[in-house]
Amino acid sequence: MIAVEPPIGVLARKRIPKRLPERKAVTIGIGFKCKDGVVLCADQQITWSGGHKYYENKIYPLQTDEYTVAFTFAGNPNLMKSFKGKFDAAMKLFPPPYTGERIQDAIETVLGLMDALDTDPDGLHMVCGVVIPGQEIRLIKTARKVVSQVSDYVAYDYVGVGDSSLLRYLADLLTNRSNGEFMERHACMLGTFLVCRAKAFVDGCGGDTDILVLHKQGMLEPRSNQAYAIEQRLLRIESHVRQTASKFFDRRITGEEFTNQLKYLVSALTQDHLEMQVSPLTKYEKEP
Repeated sequence: MIAVEPPIGVLARKRIPKRLPERKAVTIGIGFKCKDGVVLCADQQITWSGGHKYYENKIYPLQTDEYTVAFTFAGNPNLMKSFKGKFDAAMKLFPPPYTGERIQDAIETVLGLMDALDTDPDGLHMVCGVVIPGQEIRLIKTARKVVSQVSDYVAYDYVGVGDSSLLRYLADLLTNRSNGEFMERHACMLGTFLVCRAKAFVDGCGGDTDILVLHKQGMLEPRSNQAYAIEQRLLRIESHVRQTASKFFDRRITGEEFTNQLKYLVSALTQDHLEMQVSPLTKYEKEP
C-alpha cells in the first residue's frame, strides 16, 4: 500500500500549538497583620494586553460601626470591582454579632458564587484586612475561590506577578520579627519598600504606591501621601549598603579604605534610623 502524505496545509495546522490565554492585568498587593492594626500596600498600575496602561487605587475599604474591612488584589480589576459590590451587598444581609470568622465566611460565600473566577485567565487574588474594633484583627488571603487566614506566626502575605521570587526573597530578608510582632509604622515602611522594588523589577507594576492603615479601633487612615518620602529614604539606605558591598569584593580596595567605608555606612544608617524613630506618633497611635 502506498502511503499518502497529507497536504502541507494540514501538517501546518497540526503543528500550531494551542494559544495560551493572554494575561490581562497584574499588580502587587501586600498586607501585614500588626499588633496595632492591619497595613495594606499596593501599586497603582493596571496593564492590559497590548500594552495599554492606566492608574487607579487598588485598595478597597469598607467601614461600619461594627467592623472595618479592606482589600487589595492581583488579577482582573473588573472581577475585583464585581466582588466588592457583591460583598458590600452580602454583608448587609449578615446579622450581628460580627467576627473575623463570619466575615471570612462571607468572603468565601461571595467568591463561591462568582462563576467568572472559573474561566478568567487572571482570576482574582486578594489580601484582606479585617478589624473588629477592640476585639479582633485578622489577615486573609484568597486565590480565586480558595480562602485562608494568614497565620499569626507569618503575619504578612502578598499577591501579584513575581511574588514567588522577588517579594519572597526581600520579605524573608527584611522581616526578622525576633523582637516581637509587626507594628504598623514598621509595616508601612517595609510594605512601601517591597512595592517600590516590585515596581522597579516586575513587568506590569508601576505608578504611585498606596498605603492604608486599619487601626485596631476600627479607623481607616490613608498614608499614600507618605509613600514617596518613605521610598526615597529606603532607597538611600539601599544605596549605602550597595556601595559597601561593592567594596567588600574589590581587591583594589585597601583595608583602610574599606574601614572608612564601614564608618560612613554606620554613620548613615544611624542617622536614618534616628530619623525614622523620632517622627511624631499619629493620633491613633497615641490612643490606648
